[in-house]
Amino acid sequence: MGKIWGFVVHVIKGRWFSLLASYLIMVGAGTPLLFGTYSKNIKATLGYDQQTLNLLSFFKDFGSFVGILSGLVAEVTPTWFVLLTGSVMNFCGYFIIWLVVAGRMHKPEVWQMCLYIWIGANSQNFACTGCILPCVVNFPENRGAILGLLKGFVGLSAAILTQMYLAIYGNDSKSLILLIAWLPATLIVVFAYAIRVMKAERHPNELKVLYHFLYVSIALALFLIVITILQKEFDFSHGAYAASTIAICAILFILLLIVTREEWIICNRKDIKAIKPSSELATQQPTITEAEASTEEQEPTLASSSELATQEPTITEAEAITEEQEPTPTKHEDQKEEEKAEKSCFITIFDKPERAIGYLMIAFPFPNSVYIASAITGFTLGAHFSLLFAIVSELFGLKYFSTLSNCGQLVCPLGSYILNVRVTGMLYDDVALKQLHARGLVRSSVEELICLGVPCFRKAFIILSSVALFGGLISLILVMRTRKFYSGDIYKKFRER
Repeated sequence: MGKIWGFVVHVIKGRWFSLLASYLIMVGAGTPLLFGTYSKNIKATLGYDQQTLNLLSFFKDFGSFVGILSGLVAEVTPTWFVLLTGSVMNFCGYFIIWLVVAGRMHKPEVWQMCLYIWIGANSQNFACTGCILPCVVNFPENRGAILGLLKGFVGLSAAILTQMYLAIYGNDSKSLILLIAWLPATLIVVFAYAIRVMKAERHPNELKVLYHFLYVSIALALFLIVITILQKEFDFSHGAYAASTIAICAILFILLLIVTREEWIICNRKDIKAIKPSSELATQQPTITEAEASTEEQEPTLASSSELATQEPTITEAEAITEEQEPTPTKHEDQKEEEKAEKSCFITIFDKPERAIGYLMIAFPFPNSVYIASAITGFTLGAHFSLLFAIVSELFGLKYFSTLSNCGQLVCPLGSYILNVRVTGMLYDDVALKQLHARGLVRSSVEELICLGVPCFRKAFIILSSVALFGGLISLILVMRTRKFYSGDIYKKFRER
């Protein structure tokens, strides 16, 4: 029993469990992505027009993307403090919003609602900062894969939380706000102390294990896609929603099995190293003695000194040959590195124009185009942020990674305000008013302004697609400036430890 308990403690204190804990916290970190689900309740309860609702959306984006505060806090405080701060902010922000929407609190001013949603959304930065930095430091050689998986779980978070709220509360979107207030906060409290910076040890199959994590995340994503489509086509009972949630938890449990397996292998490897046969040591000692004896026999005499003098150029020659051969890559290796750089450059350029395509599918829809467009824009958004964090860590190192990575997202709320509030919101309200006047009606001050049909967002998405294309062209500058850097082996120093 003592051995079992000791192994459990070893697993909980290990690098792989720390990584798993980070993924589970990321499962609850996608709360800002659910704004579209419960925003209609805010709009209807408080009588907001689309522009005011988009203003709330801007502060949601401002909170979720601007993480300078969390980055600065992470520079001077331990990881657990960063995570627990995010837990408190998440609960306070979303719980107050739930009180407002549920009618248990007086209607606040617009600026107050903006503050509440900013607090709730900004908690995501504390969760991400607290998880990403330790994972990057603990797995430096595979930081790109680590970051991609972490951001992937943030993307899956909205779908997972939706299934859980349907299983717990039923089809009540007001209760969704309550769920995202307590569940992510609880996950952080449970796993915060398992996430910390540890000594990075070489693991021969590290990337292979990360691929196993990837396979599980892909299986989870496919399951969520299938179950979401089925729920749209058929009426699910409360028991069916509960069954789907249990299936999600079972898939996530596979990650724990992978972590346990790896820690078991590490334990066995350490035991083998610790218990070396004494016979092996005994056979090694005479060899050392013989070498020492042979050295003593060859104490320099006058003749041997002249021999050493004649041997010195030979040693220098060997060193010169080694120096000439060491950093010179072969033509095949050069081509391999260039291909790797071209792939990373291609992903960077390809990201935004592919999003030029997703927005146009929404502006000019065809049957089921919204599903294809959502998949395209979601994929490119996830690729963009995974690349952003990886590029920052590779170009500037890890010393100030928390602050620099969060500074890289500053442009997002600016774009959100201009494109979402000032462009999309105004165009939506303009079309909605025209539809209202066409029916011979006049809008009252507290009436919810609703627009119907494709024209509501067509102009907005045409503008968005143009901006995305422009962003893709601008990214060429980054590609050209970093091409030489990425043509080398940037992770070589980690493999040589």
